[in-house]
Amino acid sequence: MIEVEDIIDQWQGPDYRYFKLKGNDGGTYILRQDETRGRWELTLFDAGICLS
Repeated sequence: MIEVEDIIDQWQGPDYRYFKLKGNDGGTYILRQDETRGRWELTLFDAGICLS
């Protein structure tokens, strides 16, 4: 289970709400909430690890 440390940003589309979050694992997440169906979807995950 990942806990939300911070809500970085949020915005609204025609039928969706988006949330950009920072998790307690150091990752960045973008979640999409389908307001008509009441469903959530993970649309982006960035672990914040640089491999170069």
